[in-house]
Amino acid sequence: MASSGADILAFAISGFIYTYLGMRVSTIILFSVSMIGGLTIIFFGYIEGMPCDLFPVLVLGTKFGVSCMFNIVYIANA
Repeated sequence: MASSGADILAFAISGFIYTYLGMRVSTIILFSVSMIGGLTIIFFGYIEGMPCDLFPVLVLGTKFGVSCMFNIVYIANA
């Protein structure tokens, strides 16, 4: 449910991001969000003793950036 909620939020917000920031700035920001979340997951992963709610937040943040960018690319090419 949280994964679908991140997708729904990304699809709802992406149009506003594209309208106000434009293609270039929104691409940079959203790919940066995805990259930071993904690299944090790759390099640190799930470390013993880490707060148990931090890892799902990283995954959902990365998923939000990817979903939002997919929708912006889809809108911009239409």
